[in-house]
Amino acid sequence: MPEINGLMTAAAMAERLAKPGGDYSVDYYRRDIRHKTQLGLLEPVRYHGRGRTAAALYDEAQLLAERLFTAMTIAGLSPMQMAAAKGLFRNIRPAPRGRYLPGLSFIAQRLRVGERWHFVMHITLDEELGYLGGFQREPDFSNPLVQGLQLVAMVFDCRELFKDLLGLEDDLSDIRPAEYEVWENASNDDE
Repeated sequence: MPEINGLMTAAAMAERLAKPGGDYSVDYYRRDIRHKTQLGLLEPVRYHGRGRTAAALYDEAQLLAERLFTAMTIAGLSPMQMAAAKGLFRNIRPAPRGRYLPGLSFIAQRLRVGERWHFVMHITLDEELGYLGGFQREPDFSNPLVQGLQLVAMVFDCRELFKDLLGLEDDLSDIRPAEYEVWENASNDDE
């Protein structure tokens, strides 16, 4: 029972996420998906069956979220930081006009028509601000809220992260570096 009405079980998601020759196996992803579901990072759309053995079913947005959370894990983020990042998934800049699917569903739709999007997360040392960011067409660090703050900005290229999951062709006209980049922005105290 890997797929039901376009929804995937954890096993089906794990098979799609595990790249041939990749760093993580199907078994790793199967365990990781269940763990992130227990933490509330991944949310099944519904369940198939009843009771404790009911199979959790996930949609494409949750598949993409798992890939993004895996990249965040590699970058060193904790589950608490990933929960904060999940809260930023609905932030899209520039904001689309009219009705649109929220978060990762919108990003998948836009990637399929050839647009390039990034997930940008600013981790500030200011406890009141905490985490800022969201999906952006181009990484933008001109946000007045982050100017002069000590922060770490993480940029994830969504096209590179999701292209195999969405069946996108390689775009050699706009080659980008690895799956994520980390910049540190020191405060302006030195000036």
